[in-house]
Amino acid sequence: MDMLERFIKYCQYNTRSDATSLTVPSSHNQYRFAADVLVNDLKAIGVEDVVLSESGVVYGKIHGNDGSIKNKVGFIAHMDTADYNSENIKPQIIENYDGNDIKLNDSMVLSPSQFPSLKDHVGKTIVCTDGATLLGGDDKAGIVIIMEMAKTLINDPTIRHGEIRIAFTPDEEIGHGTDHFDLKQFDADYGFTIDGGDIHSVTLETFNASKAAIDIQGFSIHPGGAKGKMVNAIDIAVQLATMLPGEAKPQYTQGHEGFYHLESLNGNCEHATMHYIIRDHDHTKLKDKKNYLKHLVETMNIRYDGAITLKMEDQYRNMSVVLKDHPEVLETVENTFKAMGWSYTHGSARGGTDGANLSFMGLPCPNLGTGGYNGHGPYEYVVVEQMSAMVDFLITMVSKETL
Repeated sequence: MDMLERFIKYCQYNTRSDATSLTVPSSHNQYRFAADVLVNDLKAIGVEDVVLSESGVVYGKIHGNDGSIKNKVGFIAHMDTADYNSENIKPQIIENYDGNDIKLNDSMVLSPSQFPSLKDHVGKTIVCTDGATLLGGDDKAGIVIIMEMAKTLINDPTIRHGEIRIAFTPDEEIGHGTDHFDLKQFDADYGFTIDGGDIHSVTLETFNASKAAIDIQGFSIHPGGAKGKMVNAIDIAVQLATMLPGEAKPQYTQGHEGFYHLESLNGNCEHATMHYIIRDHDHTKLKDKKNYLKHLVETMNIRYDGAITLKMEDQYRNMSVVLKDHPEVLETVENTFKAMGWSYTHGSARGGTDGANLSFMGLPCPNLGTGGYNGHGPYEYVVVEQMSAMVDFLITMVSKETL
């Protein structure tokens, strides 16, 4: 199958991860996709030493055909999709995009007035949703790009390259993509995640990230006789939310500005739960944000007699701390952009990738784009020509002429 056929096929698999699950991987669909599709397709392409771990990580190797190349380069993409409807995904293919609104369904359009990046893709082929689901290009596009790179290298031995490593991870979207990643099994000197965004940008920096789970215990009684007795857990949750800085929310921040993001608030008078993610590129500022939330909870607990329980957990750190000590990785990227004749920018992600954790585990790992935009929702789209160009980019990156 060609690249677009493979992409459409992969997108239609529901591989949504589940942050509430206690299994590894967090959803059975991910393991089935890995076992039934990814492993078989890698083997069919000719990738060697293909292994599926018990935790759902797929590993593979393309052995080098030029012993003079010493660096072992790894490429990683994740198989899970974000916390949005991924049942019955129906990708739409828009050929020779004309720059106007794209009708997703009777009530939704993908519009350049809302998403100006569309104007950059006039004349290109766009794959989008039907408005009912996400697309899954985050990160099925990355998987397909790596697959196509592997197929090309294996079918064309005139391309001289060194040792190449491949891995597809589960549960990246819920922050657990590298929990069971075996660096010894992977056996690379450095790596690259291929995970979303414009292909003319390399991401060398991510957020520092933490999450907070807040449990509030109220006291429910008939409202007619509630005075002096009722403790409304939802009221406490609302008070707490409004005490956090109003401007420090995702919808009001950009660039290097951090935020508190209330992902969910559920409950009733007797009991309520809140889940926050807390982000900042500066590690000290993230620590200050965490301490401020802790201070608010402690203050409110004085008034509400210890009704609030706060649990915080660090998720990943800004990988720039590691990458600055590995100039050889950036040199590989710069040499490749130069060989391709592309201009590029050093991107700063307002999010994270598996590469953030992998970098701190000992595998320097910046991120490269896939040509995918607006992930995690119904306005997600992928530019096919950018996917194809990134295949060429990776092939150029591992070739003897570049390394």
